Amino acid sequence: MDYLFILQKDQEPLWVTLLAVFGVLFFYFIFILPGEVKKKQAEDKRYAASKGISVEQLRDRRALKRARTIRGSVRKDVMLRDNYTCQYCGSQDSLVLDHIFPFSRGGSNEADNLQVLCSSCNARKSDSIPDEYRS
Repeated sequence: MDYLFILQKDQEPLWVTLLAVFGVLFFYFIFILPGEVKKKQAEDKRYAASKGISVEQLRDRRALKRARTIRGSVRKDVMLRDNYTCQYCGSQDSLVLDHIFPFSRGGSNEADNLQVLCSSCNARKSDSIPDEYRS
């Protein structure tokens, strides 16, 4: 019991910790978050322009509940278009379809938003956005 009391005695007051936490949150919400939001809006604007739609239409597409499954005919067309070859490394083993612009960010299941990647390149790419849509 005395040991616990000694540890508490040497610790900083709770208000100092809370002040630090609120300071970090304040800094994040005032300085970092607005910049990230602007970057995502710019990426969305460029993507919508590349698709020939408005940003509002892109947001409407995102609002609709969409299925993640890719139709067999689209899958076959993309594989044929990309010659059954990974578009990053040229491998022809363990091929998968990947969304160029991530599905989670409003990317479609249309053939022009899909590419063939090997499983290792797909894992490396993850849900990143291609450089041409970044600021």
